[in-house]
Amino acid sequence: MNWLISSRFATVFLVALSVSMGFAQQIADPNFDAKVAKPAYTKSGPKVLFDEAHNNFHTATGRYRPFADLITNDGYQVTPNT
Repeated sequence: MNWLISSRFATVFLVALSVSMGFAQQIADPNFDAKVAKPAYTKSGPKVLFDEAHNNFHTATGRYRPFADLITNDGYQVTPNT
């Protein structure tokens, strides 16, 4: 009888956990401050390519936008590789 209660509790817990995980999503932070006080490259810095050729989940204009803005402000040349 005790294992039956434990089994039901575990089932309810796992269902509740899986439902709550369904609402989680990855979004970029639009309020991220990407300012750089002293950029590493002031003229033409190295080129950084983002692989966007195969419908990738992360793009320089999407979920990686804060990172792309940060390295652009640091002097890197961000280019989508399509």
